[in-house]
Amino acid sequence: MKREERLVDNYPGFVVSLRSRYSAGFVGRLLAGLEQGKTGMFSAHPADSDRMALARKQLSCGTVTSALPASALFRNHDALCRAVTLEFYKQEFGLSEESCELVTCRNILERMETAP
Repeated sequence: MKREERLVDNYPGFVVSLRSRYSAGFVGRLLAGLEQGKTGMFSAHPADSDRMALARKQLSCGTVTSALPASALFRNHDALCRAVTLEFYKQEFGLSEESCELVTCRNILERMETAP
């Protein structure tokens, strides 16, 4: 929707909404594919499999883990997500809030469901 200068107002929420549309089997196959990647000698960044292995390794004693959603950690999670989304648009695309129309996740998801 960037071509239309209409962007989602809460990118993290949009990603979570999209994730819920896929079956556990499909997500499992995606993750399995990520696990098979290898970092090459001339790679600019580590492969996803190496990043995930490092993240697992760093989950050592003293690290707090929870199955709760991130929204449980913050008082105004939606406002924080919107601020992060706007900063992402600014950093990655050079856009400001005034230069594009921000659309709610719900409106975009509804539009996706009714699209031919």
